[in-house]
Amino acid sequence: MTSIEFAIVAVPFFGLLLMILQVGLYHFSLQSLDFAVRQAGRTVMTGKVAASAVSADTFKTTYICPKVFWGITCNSLVVNSYVIGKTSDSKAATGVYAYIDDKTRTISRSPTQSTFCLGAPGDYVYLDVGYPYPNFMKRLVSTNASDSWLMRSSTVVFNEPNARNAGASC
Repeated sequence: MTSIEFAIVAVPFFGLLLMILQVGLYHFSLQSLDFAVRQAGRTVMTGKVAASAVSADTFKTTYICPKVFWGITCNSLVVNSYVIGKTSDSKAATGVYAYIDDKTRTISRSPTQSTFCLGAPGDYVYLDVGYPYPNFMKRLVSTNASDSWLMRSSTVVFNEPNARNAGASC
């Protein structure tokens, strides 16, 4: 009798335990990605990265990948960097509002697009990093569930006007 009761209770219990583990790892990885993006933003802001001498792949492998959690694969990261106008107007969708969807109030650009520009001294730079986090609990949730969740981190920095290694504006 107790083995039958255990069989009835065990599957939902272990499924719930695995889902808690999945959500915990997701949030741990997201915090790791946030930390790496903030640190990379600081290096851009202080002028330690020459805009003209760094490609998106070099920037990713040098400044972001060493700081992320071991579960995040560097090859799957998508790094975008945009120069934002100095003035922002929500009605005209200029400046930072060019990247925000007015109806949903969310970031409108997809991290699968590939744009990379670190700007020049005095520019505002929007750094956006996306990662398709694998959903290993897909079968327990639904057969129609996605293979991955989009994990996204972004930061906006102001390049210091007196940066030493600054390149030309894009």
